[in-house]
Amino acid sequence: MAMYKSRLFIYFIIYSCTFCHAKYGFKYFANKVNNAVNLAINYAVLNETLSFKEPGDFTAEGESFKSYTLEKGGAIKFYCGNNETEEGRKIKMYPEDLKKTSLAPMSKSGITHSIKRVINNFGLFRSDSTLIYSLSEFLGGGYLIQYPADAVIVSSDPNFSLNFACVYDPNYDTSGENKSDELNTEEKKDLLYRWIEVKFTDVLPISYGCGSGNHPLFNNLSPENGPDKLEGTFLQTRAFCEIEPKPGMVIGIYCAAGETFNDEFCFRDSSGKTYYDPDFKYDGAGQRLHLFRVPENGFGGDVYFLCECRGKNKDTKAQVKIIKASVLSCDLTKIFEKHEPGKKISLQACRRDLRPGESLKVTVPKNYTEFYYFKHKYSSLFEPINVQHYAYRQKLDDNEVRKVKLSDLIVGDGLTIEKTPVRGAVEYLFKYNRDSILILTSETVSFEYFWTLFHRNPREREVISYLSLNEKVLAVVSIGLFPTDPYTYGCGVRNDFFRRELLDFRSEEINNKPTSICKVDGRNSPIGFYCPRPFLLEPRDCFRSVLIQTDEGEESVDLVKRDYV
Repeated sequence: MAMYKSRLFIYFIIYSCTFCHAKYGFKYFANKVNNAVNLAINYAVLNETLSFKEPGDFTAEGESFKSYTLEKGGAIKFYCGNNETEEGRKIKMYPEDLKKTSLAPMSKSGITHSIKRVINNFGLFRSDSTLIYSLSEFLGGGYLIQYPADAVIVSSDPNFSLNFACVYDPNYDTSGENKSDELNTEEKKDLLYRWIEVKFTDVLPISYGCGSGNHPLFNNLSPENGPDKLEGTFLQTRAFCEIEPKPGMVIGIYCAAGETFNDEFCFRDSSGKTYYDPDFKYDGAGQRLHLFRVPENGFGGDVYFLCECRGKNKDTKAQVKIIKASVLSCDLTKIFEKHEPGKKISLQACRRDLRPGESLKVTVPKNYTEFYYFKHKYSSLFEPINVQHYAYRQKLDDNEVRKVKLSDLIVGDGLTIEKTPVRGAVEYLFKYNRDSILILTSETVSFEYFWTLFHRNPREREVISYLSLNEKVLAVVSIGLFPTDPYTYGCGVRNDFFRRELLDFRSEEINNKPTSICKVDGRNSPIGFYCPRPFLLEPRDCFRSVLIQTDEGEESVDLVKRDYV
């Protein structure tokens, strides 16, 4: 019967695609038929069936927990509930939509608590293939979970599992009048359930990178429609990307079917010496997704590697640049240089993290430079205009991006910004001085600049919450800073490094030497004291002891109990 339905399903797709052939062409028609054949084969041959449609499928002596591990080419077909009978409607599936969500692994608190722990599949795993199908009633309904033989699956946890539950509540009110009877209160004793756990073999770690095929397999994704559509589908911006390597980072490139992976300069120098971690067990594990791990101690100096996917004509289809340089760059002038008229420019995101001794050069067209985009004239603006003193930042609890003073974000003299006019553009050099102190005043460790096209009346915005038809953000430059020290309460030779909420602060001369004295609330933390050479910190172990005045002079007394060896 299953094979009979499969044949009918294929015939139905072929018949319906006759119209598709006429409207969209042979390639569209062929893809539809190919997908139908693959689904039907899995449905009829490769699946194991789990059916929980009636109360009789929930015997008390039955096994409540079932775990399956799918190898490539395997599949599981799953039924839960039956709307055709009253008792069947008392059987519910959790979560409701397996294509988008899953349950966290079952907790010890019981089934009522466990079915509330819903997680998004997008945050759990990614794949270049559809793994979960919702089957039509024509095919008997239910879900099909398949692992195509050529599929790539990535996850931050290679041992992740899909979890779903089929729950039978004999006291469930099918009339819909008593909604409070839903499973949202205390644990019920008379529930019967079947918990299904599905794992996959050969799961690869999620990486930073990009590739051809437009599959969202990587950590560094950008919103498809810009910052006004952050709740939309997340896709990689393009097949070409640039990665700044960090110690232990996994970097990858995905080459679609029919393409060749070119590793001539991929973590290799001109002499053929390799620079990736040789102990990384996933090195060379995939035929399409190629992964490398940066050594735990990173790279000692500047590096430039190039990983590519090439087509049949040796043309470059995808490219990952791995660049570590003391001077990083974001060149926004190239956006229109490479733009083809009539094509949409997707949001360009340039994210750079700076450490002491590193710099970032941002090159942008001069403000109010005119561009033609979709036959309309626009004026460009790099905002905020006063780059050296302002930036945009989004607080953790705020939905809007707001203009702020850099001095409100950064304490110390660690960051300098130099502005240099060049031909047709402006260069901004963000320098993180090596021997300096840089402290961040909030948990947000990055700030942004926007390059925007205005159809008319270009002006700097105080708040960026949405984009109107008059504005189009083409690029976002995001700069992250690694602070040298935490933001604390306290004082010292320089007091601009500290929080200003002090109980008391004064400067005095003691023994003819200038001295800073401050009093902080002991309930506040952390507490710091800035005392660089050649100044003297007394007592030296000031966070474990304190100076007290005695008849014989000052004496150091321990504040906390010490464990001596």
